[in-house]
Amino acid sequence: MYGAQNKNPIARAVLSVSGISGRRASAASCRWSLIATTALAAMLGVAVGCATGQRVTSAASAQSATAAGITSDPQVRRILAESCFDCHADTPASAWYVHLAPSHWFGASARQALDFSRWNDYSAARRTDEIDAIARVVTRGQMPPFDYTLFHPAARLTNQQKDIINAWKMKQTTSLISAH
Repeated sequence: MYGAQNKNPIARAVLSVSGISGRRASAASCRWSLIATTALAAMLGVAVGCATGQRVTSAASAQSATAAGITSDPQVRRILAESCFDCHADTPASAWYVHLAPSHWFGASARQALDFSRWNDYSAARRTDEIDAIARVVTRGQMPPFDYTLFHPAARLTNQQKDIINAWKMKQTTSLISAH
């Protein structure tokens, strides 16, 4: 193997420019082959992400419109859209990495439990119950699920965001109950 000619053109070019030969060339060629393969995989990932960019943009605008019907608080709208809507709303195709999380594979059941797209169809009592449940699972760290945040780290909620959700819960629960 040590005397073998490297078939990777990128590795061959780097080795010839650097003047590396013999055993060092073989080890260096393996490293450069690995680097070239990794770079190619990364470029492919970026290309796939860019190819779905149009749908992500339309998904973001649809999420914004859906969130506007839920609350007037822009911070809560942003949190819900970023961390909940991929599974709990009927929005257009999400970013490619969203589909890697096993919890997203069961998005239909998530929407059966809570569908922000149908929020305005819910009764005031159901909305109150859902807001209470949202605050509870967010506070406990049950939502968004770990496997989803692994692929979509921006969905991970900070303590400050959890506090914002809890304040929204207190405000909304009071206003919905008083409207009764």
